[in-house]
Amino acid sequence: MRIINILGLVIVIAINMITPILISKNVERFFRETDLVEETLAKIKKQQNFQNLIIIISIFLFAFFFSNFFSKNEFTRFIMMLSPFIFIIIILVYSSIIYHPIYVKVRGIETTIKEEVKDTFRAAIVLLLPSFVIVLVKVEFINKVLINQFVNIFISVFIIIGINLIYPYVFYFSLRAEAIKFPNLNDIVLEFLEQHNIKKVKVYQWPAVKGKMANALVGGLIIKKIFISDYLIENMEVDELKAILAHEIGHIKKYHLWIKVTLLILAYPIFTFIGYMMDSVELYFSIKIPIPIGITFFVGCLSIYFSIIYMFFSRYQEYKADEYALKSGIEAEILISAFTKLAKLNNSLLKVDEKEERIQTHPSFNNRIERLRKLSLK
Repeated sequence: MRIINILGLVIVIAINMITPILISKNVERFFRETDLVEETLAKIKKQQNFQNLIIIISIFLFAFFFSNFFSKNEFTRFIMMLSPFIFIIIILVYSSIIYHPIYVKVRGIETTIKEEVKDTFRAAIVLLLPSFVIVLVKVEFINKVLINQFVNIFISVFIIIGINLIYPYVFYFSLRAEAIKFPNLNDIVLEFLEQHNIKKVKVYQWPAVKGKMANALVGGLIIKKIFISDYLIENMEVDELKAILAHEIGHIKKYHLWIKVTLLILAYPIFTFIGYMMDSVELYFSIKIPIPIGITFFVGCLSIYFSIIYMFFSRYQEYKADEYALKSGIEAEILISAFTKLAKLNNSLLKVDEKEERIQTHPSFNNRIERLRKLSLK
């Protein structure tokens, strides 16, 4: 049995080490043959989605094989709880090292591998923090006191909300954000926020020129912060920046952050129920569901929920934030100009495949632009 566990771990690790290398070589060959920047980046993004699915499946397999190495006690239980998170971070950091030369060659980014590793590590911490805290509390507290399932879910919900309350500060750390340094822009931003009756919302910039990332985001359920990359600020006109800012304000006004948290909360009882149903099937039919089948089923449900349901609401929110910006007085052509620049700055395709768009957080720029033009005619 020990040999099987070792072999299983080796296979899982090997697959995750080889996958980014194969993707990198495939994309590099495509770029060499076509010299198409946007298409190359779209290709690597599509293949990275496949890699993400491999990572999700690997987490469960890694945890299963790794847990069989240890006898059950306080220390080893903590190690087993921590191991999947360490595994994910290592794979993400390793992948960033492998992909870095491609982005240097294709996009001309100026970040060093060391900077890329640091950024990936910080992003991984932000991504994994909610899951880690929930697992930690569940293993170290909930399971020990043997509270009922309803209280279990309530505590998990409380943790998810609590984490999202502090997320603006986590983003601040992760992005290495700072006060806006561009002359006169801070006054323009504050005046614009006042016009939209937005109070106690601070706007920050984060360094992204070397990595050529043009983006903006908002975080926080109660204390909200808006973050804009300096690369975006440098390359946008003031009216276009206002359009981007109006879009982010739309997320605040429409309570989109609360809706996303609700979707995350709903995931917990849903997957708890799935686990309960699988246990019930085993008990009722006196069978043992094979580990690979159980993992495949669980990952399938996980993928359906987040890749289809969660992403659908995310894209819908982007449309509604665009609509808010338009209704707030931003001209459609200015919004369209801002989106066109965003696509150009990030070397993104304006139009993407419909099937691919369904698993993305944002609609394609082309669909957003078409919708804006239709709304502006009403």
